[in-house]
Amino acid sequence: MLNRILTLLLISPMCLVGVTLPHEELEPLIKDYCFKCHGPEKEKGDVRFDRASLDLESEEAREFWRDVLISVEDGDMPPEDEPQPKDSTVSRFVHTLSTYLELAEPEPKVAEASEAVSPSAAGIHLDKKTLGPFLQSYCIDCHGPRKDKGDVRVDELGWTISDVDQAQRWQDVLDVLNGGDMPPKGEPQPRRSEMVETLNSLTTSLQLAEKRLSDHGGKVTMRRLNRREYVNTIQHLFGFPIAEYMIPEDSESEEFDTVGAHQFFGALQFDRYLTLGKEVAMEGFNWSSRSFGAPKSVRHQAEVRRRIQISDEYLVNDGLILYRPNQNVDTYDVSIKADPRAYYKVKVRAGATPNTLPVRHNMVVRSSTGIKSMMVHGTIEKPSVIDFTTSFPMFSRGQQLSFTEDGPYLGKFLGPYKQYMKALGEKNTQGAIWIDWVEVDGPYYHNKTSVLSELLASSGKDLYGVADAKSFIEQFAYEAFRREQPSSLYVLKLHGYFKSLIEEGMAYEEAMSEVISIILTSPQFLYIEEEKEKRMRHRLSTVSFVNRLSYFLWSAPPDKELYELALNDRIYDIPVIKQQIHRMLQDPRSDAFYTGFMEQWADLERFDGVSVDGSISKHLFHVGLRHSARREPIEFFKALAQENLPLENLINSDFIVATPQLAAYYGLPVPQKNGFHKIQLPADSPRGGLMTQAAFLVSGSNGERSSPVIRGTMILDKLLNSPPPPPPPNVPELGSKAKGPLSNREMVKMHQEQLVCASCHSKIDPIGFGLEHFDEIGRYRMTELVGDKQVPIVSGGKLASGHHYRDVTHLKQLLLSQKDKLGKEVIESLLEYGLGRTMEFSDREKIQGVLAKSKKHNYSVENVIFDVITSPLFTVK
Repeated sequence: MLNRILTLLLISPMCLVGVTLPHEELEPLIKDYCFKCHGPEKEKGDVRFDRASLDLESEEAREFWRDVLISVEDGDMPPEDEPQPKDSTVSRFVHTLSTYLELAEPEPKVAEASEAVSPSAAGIHLDKKTLGPFLQSYCIDCHGPRKDKGDVRVDELGWTISDVDQAQRWQDVLDVLNGGDMPPKGEPQPRRSEMVETLNSLTTSLQLAEKRLSDHGGKVTMRRLNRREYVNTIQHLFGFPIAEYMIPEDSESEEFDTVGAHQFFGALQFDRYLTLGKEVAMEGFNWSSRSFGAPKSVRHQAEVRRRIQISDEYLVNDGLILYRPNQNVDTYDVSIKADPRAYYKVKVRAGATPNTLPVRHNMVVRSSTGIKSMMVHGTIEKPSVIDFTTSFPMFSRGQQLSFTEDGPYLGKFLGPYKQYMKALGEKNTQGAIWIDWVEVDGPYYHNKTSVLSELLASSGKDLYGVADAKSFIEQFAYEAFRREQPSSLYVLKLHGYFKSLIEEGMAYEEAMSEVISIILTSPQFLYIEEEKEKRMRHRLSTVSFVNRLSYFLWSAPPDKELYELALNDRIYDIPVIKQQIHRMLQDPRSDAFYTGFMEQWADLERFDGVSVDGSISKHLFHVGLRHSARREPIEFFKALAQENLPLENLINSDFIVATPQLAAYYGLPVPQKNGFHKIQLPADSPRGGLMTQAAFLVSGSNGERSSPVIRGTMILDKLLNSPPPPPPPNVPELGSKAKGPLSNREMVKMHQEQLVCASCHSKIDPIGFGLEHFDEIGRYRMTELVGDKQVPIVSGGKLASGHHYRDVTHLKQLLLSQKDKLGKEVIESLLEYGLGRTMEFSDREKIQGVLAKSKKHNYSVENVIFDVITSPLFTVK
């Protein structure tokens, strides 16, 4: 009887319009666990599934299924004393039902750009109780019915901001208040508390109004591949990465580089992509015809021509010592003839020279892919062997490794070298690192196949026939367009162009490279266009979903396994998605996600822009340490994701993820192996979490001294999801009115005395003071230099909430009580990065749904990512 009822429901006329629940996906749970108590034989709570419409056109039907969803999610159904379904059955039921309920929600009405947004859609009601008395007391006499100076009447502004014009008029009021222009001198002045309360209220309302007025109803703008995604997509197609400098730069934006609304594309970029496409294709044909090399080892012996005296009693006959200005040697270069498809294993036998400072026992290796920093643990008598891997992308600027001591670049000049030694307090002026030999082993290949090589192999000799080239063009375009079938007319025109080039006498590879360059410059390739616009909202097709998923977690096209799941219509099964997310986060390709997301979320571009200028600081915080510090937040987040640890570790953790160099810098036990390692912190350590990492602390400085204001702003923004508004114009610099040297706390206090600054700084500064024990380069300190004296750091403070804290450890404990705000910040950021659009006011309820699910498992990172990916925001277009 049940099957007959469900069948009748499925084919009823009501189910032929609107959004209809998929019977086959819901049946396993309803049939086995619900129908017995909620069917024709029994109707507990007056609930009967045989009377429920699968069509979600009506609000009544949607309300019924919402109640069902809540009961299943909360574990109220089936009751505890009844048989229980498998977790996988519940997961699929919840995901399917929540997705289709989201699809069935009426589209929010979004105003056209030329129209005012209605108050019901975006009206923000100002706090009349706060603003009314203030305006009446200090503004209405000059800007009211009796007098309207400057044609401004505050009594006509209205208490609801519902369009851009109203927002701008209230912004003008805020600007003159912030600037101290109103009330004018000679008129009654508000008390400090009145002004602070008014500025707070008006600022908050205008921030919220800005969000509502910029709402576009959750539309995902078609977005272009950024540099990271372009490199990885080319590797997928041709089997090798290309150097990033060849690719047109991404547009500068305060948002993530995946956000399409902020991307720019013009004629110059088009021309560069077209030229680059042909060069890539030509190299693709070139390397596809080459066999894969067998690994072999080549040893490069670092030797000097004469014996070196390091100290009065120490002589070296072999090897090479870095930084010997009297011998004009400061680097050791090793040239490699590299296969761009491969990676190479490198070993370096090295040791530290005697009687040199430990801080100098660090080595930097530079190559076309960046730098690597490593610590030399051995000595000349007992050298250690350091190993790492490297690669050389196509079009690299040189194929060599350059080894230097990790210090400022000194060239061959003795003067700067002596200054460096003096700043460190080093007595031994010879180099601190001795290299015996460098061994390069390779090539090794992560993958010996690519789209191009597989097409060439399957086509065989027939490929070179002009007629058979049409099939090759179609298949290559299909893969380049991420499994979207190119139109027959498009293929026909490309084939015709190819034939004309052949008839003109062009060689096959060059003619086909011309065609491929057009494919690689097509919008279907350069832009991630998930699906053609449809009239109604709908769940993404399986292929579009795996493309969105793969570019989110790998910044690259899906692999065969993902495409296979999409084509078999299995990718939306909850256990399958969960398993795939876990696989993808553990895969080396996920480094693109950890790097791409964390670089931008943690604002490491700001870190890059801080120039450390202190005489000793710039000698301590040099290139290798700076590189390790920059990478630390990325590796830390990677550990949280791969071990599924809670997000609260970003506020405070009992471990760090650091290199030996960073560990030594922090005064912690030093790992004996290079690279990043998870290091347990002592119970009394002030480290732990994002805000005590060197990159965060350096970003929160001006390069010469720490900044409680910048650090407090960063904590509010990144850890508490509460970014303060930008400072009003013409705010004087900290300490600009000081008559003598001041501590950071004294300078900030002077700043707070200005009314224009007080409202925001009352929230920012108390948090920033919690990090004052860390200097401008992230070292822990007990004093700060004020003038020519070392002054003790004052610990602790009082937050805007009224809570007092003693030190940074206590501050982190207080911040942990607000970890829901951190969860919201990270979830919103992951959605923005993954969807390629900013989060809007109309998304708030859906974000709240993701937040509620993630909270149940304490915001553990892999689960948070799973909740983001399975949310309607991610699966519905």
